[in-house]
Amino acid sequence: MKIPTADLKILLLSKSTYKAIDEPKASLVELFDDFIVKQVKEEIETILLREIFLLMIVHEDDFFINLVESDLEEKISTANLEELLKAKSLYKSTGELKSDIDILRLLDDSITQQVKTASLDDLLDQRKYWDDIDDEIIESVLSSNASAVIDRFLTSESYNSAGSNSRLLVKIAEYLSPVQWENILESFFQNDQLYCSRSCYGGFEALFKSSLELSNSVQPYWITFREKLNKFNTEHSNSLKRLIDSHG
Repeated sequence: MKIPTADLKILLLSKSTYKAIDEPKASLVELFDDFIVKQVKEEIETILLREIFLLMIVHEDDFFINLVESDLEEKISTANLEELLKAKSLYKSTGELKSDIDILRLLDDSITQQVKTASLDDLLDQRKYWDDIDDEIIESVLSSNASAVIDRFLTSESYNSAGSNSRLLVKIAEYLSPVQWENILESFFQNDQLYCSRSCYGGFEALFKSSLELSNSVQPYWITFREKLNKFNTEHSNSLKRLIDSHG
């Protein structure tokens, strides 16, 4: 029997197919394993972390899992933030693997370190994976870049970005100074991508609630904002008006 010497995916698939037959020969299974060892050594430097997880998950090959475990810690520690988050998402979506190491803890530790040193743009690029990052860590990075988060909101260039950027403000609400609050609320009326965005009004409702929880009262800048809001008469602007008025 000729053992394929292509990539790991083919080797593991071929081994799995062979083992599914009646009474597979142990010597041939061992031969597969010898080729797998060789191929792991050739591919381990270039193969992506999530590709290793996928091979572990799809084939559930104990020999392969035990073989790559010794390399996983280094792969996790050297992977970039995007790769870590994609790998964690894949890992969580399929349930925990049979492994002697705590893969999820290793992923979380490395993600935490990467996020702490990430730029704001890099962090925002991975926003769809934020559910896999501790909220406190995200808020720490956002709060340390509060001015940039505010500027990002004020210069929103689409209705969708206005909505998503307004939700970023909610995450840093407790770190905003009175001057920053005033700037945000005043600038709302100076950009039609903000005051015409339905999702931005939803973000501002959450922002108002955060302000209320933090101060236990309606701050003067919200009263001024509410007066200016009278120029609009839409479903979403009226909803925000009612919310503010209910606490007047």
